[in-house]
Amino acid sequence: MSDTVTTPMPTVADVGLSQTTGTTAQTGTSGTTTAGATTTGATKRKTSLIPRSLIQKIATGRIASAKLKERNWTSDQMPVTNLDNTLDDAEKTVKSSSANKTALTPNSSSGKSIKQEARKSLGNLKGLLIHEYGRKEAISYYGNYGMEKVGTTYTLPNKTPETLLSLDKLISELSKGEIVSSEYNVKYWTDLRNSLQTQLDNSTSGKGAYSVDVAKTTTLKSQLDDYLNIIVNMIYVHVPKDQVAATLREFGFQKERYAA
Repeated sequence: MSDTVTTPMPTVADVGLSQTTGTTAQTGTSGTTTAGATTTGATKRKTSLIPRSLIQKIATGRIASAKLKERNWTSDQMPVTNLDNTLDDAEKTVKSSSANKTALTPNSSSGKSIKQEARKSLGNLKGLLIHEYGRKEAISYYGNYGMEKVGTTYTLPNKTPETLLSLDKLISELSKGEIVSSEYNVKYWTDLRNSLQTQLDNSTSGKGAYSVDVAKTTTLKSQLDDYLNIIVNMIYVHVPKDQVAATLREFGFQKERYAA
């Protein structure tokens, strides 16, 4: 036979082991003041029973879920199946976030390498323009080929979207056939431009996926905070005062692990 308790949603997130008296909202009882806070207000504590990171919340939640089932405790505000489903979702989000964040690093490095190669290859194009028009006159043609003055050097813009636009200008101008290079030809620049576009597309989609994970993480943290606080309140309701600290630790609430 299960023990069912109505545990109102807590208004504070840091129920501590040092508690001595409590309010109705924090204990789930009426007419008594057990643990949670003084009768005049919530006690402020330097540390919290509820861990900060999502991974730590998951670990504590798994232990607490098993103990709830073992003791056959239930709550109207938190069926254990709801807790387990939220923990499963949280684990999936942690894995997805890690994978998406890891994928961004090599993708970003690839983009930098492509732009470095493009800037280096501009030396050949500048040489052809100088050969065709002379050093002073050649500068007036640089803009037609997508180059702009950055500091004292004519080169491609730093930002990838702007680099792509400059490469489009370069390819269009080179396609006219006024300047010809056997190695750094239209195909070379087109391939380089397409590689950079692919990198940008991958980066954009990767950042989008990672942003979704971050938003989900925030929501899941809040949900697990509510659930873990309900479990803390259930412990105060079900066990004698002198057994609360030991029971909290048994349920995975190790206050000493979490620095303020």
